[in-house]
Amino acid sequence: KVVDFFESGITNLDQTRVYINLRTAQSILERPNEVNEIIFKLKNVNMAERLAKKIHNETGYYTESWQYAYKNFLKLFKIQNYITYMIVFAILVVSAFGIFNIIMMTVMEKKKDIAILKAVGYQENDIIKIFVYQGLIVGFSGYVIGSILGYGIQEWLSSLKIDVEGLVRAKGFILDRSMVYYLYGFFFSIIFSVLASFYPSYKASKLNPVDIFRSG
Repeated sequence: KVVDFFESGITNLDQTRVYINLRTAQSILERPNEVNEIIFKLKNVNMAERLAKKIHNETGYYTESWQYAYKNFLKLFKIQNYITYMIVFAILVVSAFGIFNIIMMTVMEKKKDIAILKAVGYQENDIIKIFVYQGLIVGFSGYVIGSILGYGIQEWLSSLKIDVEGLVRAKGFILDRSMVYYLYGFFFSIIFSVLASFYPSYKASKLNPVDIFRSG
């Protein structure tokens, strides 16, 4: 008799698997003292391929890791990740050009102020630091706003009721909310902000105050 139901959350498995006592299965299949498959559950899923090779080498039995069994799905996810990385990189480049334009326009508008600073003793490194800091402020502000918007969009998507039971038993999007992505965002926003603001800052540091005052 059926005593309970087990749901893994994966529809394909839940609709095709039955779990019974080993002795009962051997009796039904008329294969006493035989086992046709052994499944190992590992604490570290990344050790599956290494363990499969080790068992095969030591016993000669056919072994299959979950990476091999679902290699087509993994390839699909890899392609999806590559596309995501390309899109994110493109967004970072566009953001860097935006910061570049902002700092460059600021330098053009503040020529007289830069000339005054150099006239009162500011060195080239001091001028560079001023505009690099401005670029960092712009980049960090964008990071904060983007993180808040991203978190809000995640909350909104997770609240949507979408029936995807053909794949998994879930009523909405399954999202990865790991903090590591926010850390990556912070790191790359700082790097691209510095790179984008360095050239305008360097140009500002090379301005000749005498020429600026003469030009009016």
